[in-house]
Amino acid sequence: MDAQQKIYVECLPWDKAWNLFQEKVGKDALLIHADIPKLAESVAKECGGLPLALITVGRMMSCKKTPQE
Repeated sequence: MDAQQKIYVECLPWDKAWNLFQEKVGKDALLIHADIPKLAESVAKECGGLPLALITVGRMMSCKKTPQE
């Protein structure tokens, strides 16, 4: 695949990354179980500030109801 133009995306600083992740997960999903906020923070850190990773994983977590999921 040939690209006409390369676009470089910088990693987000932690505060912005965490806000984006929380936005994609949703407040209801974060508060449904006491262990989920800590788990969500750990998962967000694993994304390393990469916006696409934060959005994708955050959306996947939005439908989870237990930490085991």
